Amino acid sequence: FAARGAPAAVTRMAVHEAHYAVGFAPHALAVDATPGAGIPHAAFGGDHLYYGREVEGAWQVEMVDGERGVGRDAALAVDPGGTVHIAYWDEVQGVLKVAWGHSGSWSFQTVGTTGGVSPRPSVALWSDGRMAVAYRTAEGLRVARLDAAGNLVADELRREGSVSGSSSLVTPDGHLHVVYVVEALLGSGIGSRGRLFHEEFDGTSWWVEAVTCFCPYDVDVTSAITPGLASDGSGGLAVAYAERVLGSSNPVDPFRTWLEPRVARKPAGAAEWQVEELPGSVGSGLGFGGEADGTLHLAVATGQGVSYGRYTPGSGWSWSTAVAGAVTDLSLAVNRAGLPQLLYKGADPGAASFREVWWSVRSVMGEWVARRVDGASADLGWNPSLTTDDQGRMVAAYYDREGRWLFQIANGRPISGAGPPWLWWEWSRLVSTVGPGSNALPALERGRPATAIDASGTLHLLYESVDWYSGGLIDVVTVDLRHAWRENPADPGSVWHDEVVATSSVLGPGLALAAVGDTLHAVYGDPWAGKLVHASKPPGGGWSFETVEEGVAPGGAIDLAVDGAGHLHASYYDAGGKDLHYATDRSGAWSSEVVAGAGDVGVENAIAVDPAGHASIAFYDADHGDLLVATNASGSWEVAAVETAGDVGRDLDIARGPDGFLRIGYYDATARQLKVASNELGVWTIRTFDSGGLPGEGGVAVHVDAGNHVHLLYREGASRDLYYATDARLCRDNGDCGASEYCDFLGSPCGSLGQCERRPVLCPPTGGGVCGCDGLTYTNACLAHMAGVSVAYGGACTNLCTTNDGCGPGGYCDKPVGQCGGTGTCAARPASCAPVTDPVCGCDGATYDNACEAARAGVAVDHPGPCPAPCSGNGDCPQGQYCDKPEGVCGGTGVCSDRPLRCGFLFDPVCGCDGATYDNPCWAAMAGVSVAQAGACPRACTTNADCGAEEYCATPAGACGGEGVCTQRPFLCKDPLSPVCGCDGATYDNACSAAQAGVSPATHGACRPCSEAADCDTGESCQRPFGACGEAGVCLPAPDACDPALKPVCGCDGATYANRCYAALGGTSVAASGHCDADGDGVPDDGDISGASGDRPCAAGATTGCDDNCV
Repeated sequence: FAARGAPAAVTRMAVHEAHYAVGFAPHALAVDATPGAGIPHAAFGGDHLYYGREVEGAWQVEMVDGERGVGRDAALAVDPGGTVHIAYWDEVQGVLKVAWGHSGSWSFQTVGTTGGVSPRPSVALWSDGRMAVAYRTAEGLRVARLDAAGNLVADELRREGSVSGSSSLVTPDGHLHVVYVVEALLGSGIGSRGRLFHEEFDGTSWWVEAVTCFCPYDVDVTSAITPGLASDGSGGLAVAYAERVLGSSNPVDPFRTWLEPRVARKPAGAAEWQVEELPGSVGSGLGFGGEADGTLHLAVATGQGVSYGRYTPGSGWSWSTAVAGAVTDLSLAVNRAGLPQLLYKGADPGAASFREVWWSVRSVMGEWVARRVDGASADLGWNPSLTTDDQGRMVAAYYDREGRWLFQIANGRPISGAGPPWLWWEWSRLVSTVGPGSNALPALERGRPATAIDASGTLHLLYESVDWYSGGLIDVVTVDLRHAWRENPADPGSVWHDEVVATSSVLGPGLALAAVGDTLHAVYGDPWAGKLVHASKPPGGGWSFETVEEGVAPGGAIDLAVDGAGHLHASYYDAGGKDLHYATDRSGAWSSEVVAGAGDVGVENAIAVDPAGHASIAFYDADHGDLLVATNASGSWEVAAVETAGDVGRDLDIARGPDGFLRIGYYDATARQLKVASNELGVWTIRTFDSGGLPGEGGVAVHVDAGNHVHLLYREGASRDLYYATDARLCRDNGDCGASEYCDFLGSPCGSLGQCERRPVLCPPTGGGVCGCDGLTYTNACLAHMAGVSVAYGGACTNLCTTNDGCGPGGYCDKPVGQCGGTGTCAARPASCAPVTDPVCGCDGATYDNACEAARAGVAVDHPGPCPAPCSGNGDCPQGQYCDKPEGVCGGTGVCSDRPLRCGFLFDPVCGCDGATYDNPCWAAMAGVSVAQAGACPRACTTNADCGAEEYCATPAGACGGEGVCTQRPFLCKDPLSPVCGCDGATYDNACSAAQAGVSPATHGACRPCSEAADCDTGESCQRPFGACGEAGVCLPAPDACDPALKPVCGCDGATYANRCYAALGGTSVAASGHCDADGDGVPDDGDISGASGDRPCAAGATTGCDDNCV
């Protein structure tokens, strides 16, 4: 980008290219305070967490966290000292983490572990490097921050509505500011509206205000776009956000909503926010930053590129195009020279193609889980279909519009300890080039490819392939209905086979496929012949065809379901009559009927049937934009509304769970949300699964598993990628699940990642026995689950153990390495071992020559290598190690540990056993010093001037003016009311409030005023404020003894005292620091100093005759 006043120019360079593409939050870019323009830093990830910085025109990138599934929504900030702070989401664990440090040296901490942590955090830093992280949870918005004492504090800001990602910053006055959007349902006929909020933390309390309101009702801020926040350096704030608009201003469709950029500004001292409408539209996100002179920089990802706007006070906005081409993730920072820097994810303009494959879990351990399954093309995920095999593995197909390929994906690939199968997906491309030409387009935007799995586990796909070639004066077009199959869909190496089912110059856009045993059934439309066709193929046979209904023009979706008796049920749209039809072969022959025909209904439809053959059809009313459902359980069709607010149901699917209830997955085009409607409660209830971008635009597929968890596969229209979502929740133990649930490890090792399942309430009394993860035998799996226990393996428990007891005289409890306190299996002790030297540390704390020798001794292995040697001092340890002792045990016994070679810069002071203060425990260990106590080492003082800026000289109660210890001032006080009289003569609510003001308590209770010593009790003196001898004072206890430190003060009685304590001991207050000037000549008097025994008079400044300088 160009500097102010310079010719427009753009510099573009690649930051990172990887097999797994990366993503980042809107706050992933920052510029440090390096002299000159500053150095840009970035954080990003998805497969792992990466950090990069620009060095001499090139980006240096390193891996910060190598765990899988971290960093997709990383946010970054750099403090004045150059330490980088990164907040990021661990998508597998479902927790928020922070990393801090610099290249090659990182420290880590988990800060958000409850409430269903979600992505899009933001980071703000105080001038001392303390960090605050704002992040979303399933319950709302939280802020994790370090207080002035270094304690981690979690503040809950918002608990209702759908909360967006946030932006945060700390202004020069030390106040923390956070902005975010809350979407909430306003009421019948109004729908959901978004409102922009600003919260400010002043060091003690949070203050909230609304930036936008719901009046008029067309002010609707979207939570799908994270707002941006900037400061002008003088206390003024500005917020950039996206507002949903409906009306003629939309150039694409005046009856559809779109997003427009807005900026709200609140100058310092102003009472109201001033909102400005900006030109253009918002696609996938925006980046925002400001300068101290009030200049603002706004980058908007429009869908066609990045539009850049620069606001100059007095001149307004100027606009230009910064990036051409599709851009998804976007972050902006402004360097010290006023140049905006952009970090974005998009295609390489110089490459022939743009290919990325990656995934992202959006909320694990929380309410919902959503993950990106494929992002390998610029436009894919169209018309997904979803089916399952008898083991519960899901298989799907979808269309890549850019690459013109049909893809198949399957989950459940065996990965040791990976947890539920839906965590992992494997995809393969189905190559299909047919006909005499070379322009085959599998499933070219012609309805969803249909999928089915037969009784043998073979996956079958049904799709249409369009081919054309030049026939001389005209182009010849052929449309093939094709069938492809693959014996093992979860095996990436299995081979695809395919064949042509039917060929025509015109086929309908809808088709469906089902398997009854190993027999395939397909239903598709033939608009040329005006009929709906059923094709079937028995095992080893060919395709046969019959007409389902004649006189129709199938022109929309077609769906097919099978009941418990193996009968077929189809739903489809007649484009001629614009109505919804239903057909079944329950009577042995096909019969059909119109389900709904009022207006244009059913172009989108899906069907589900119960075991008895009662059908339910979800469909879209195009005239009103409503989602409806029709059922024939009563013997005739009954139509009910599911949702009618806005334009809902354009892309939909339906499934019936084992509990008998329906789930409808669909796209809400007005709210731009992916939703699921369920009739579990007897009425239709609606939940939002995804609200980022355009989730569901282009296709939705839904499945309900054996535990009644909902699984969705859908296209995300903004990024044009394929996503997967589920309401199944990950767990590691029952504590991660609800009171009526348990953690089921689903065949994975006990203690690995599992899935929360409901505990059954009724179970059969018999069975062959299963071994639970608690080591107990249960009659059947249902009874184990009722007890809240996952099954370890089939059959009675025979060898699970926690100790050697029960393993027999020749056995021992063998546990995984490092899991000394966990569950193991009984194993035989080796009779002998090879003489191999490969030391291991046993769980008994002893070192063995090798793992076999440990097993021979009946001991599991704690870790490879010898056990740490005991020591009493560093002299007992080899070079490079030190004697590491437990905190506070400086004179005790420790173990030899390696000295760290690098340490992070987090300020978490500790007092070392050598009496020195270290920035954090790592720096103490590097110096070879154990920790005596948390916090800085005590420093003696007599006044606050002896201490740091955020400390005060704390003296014991009643010892005002005596020796104290430099102590951190508390950042926040929550103690109950218990008044104290401070050494400054003021009354405070409690001792904490006094300490916050830098004052030690003199007495308990409120201060008692006095004018002379007679007003006070015995043992007290009337102490006046420093230098205010003629003013009223308060009664304070006289000290019992004083430190002899010589810091002369002049008392109100005209005598010079050694220090303030001796003045109080003498019953007088302090008039001034230093010697008294009784003769008024401007020169402090020479004479005796009260309280300084052994002192001799001397001339000011003289050294002759003195052991030290004359004071």
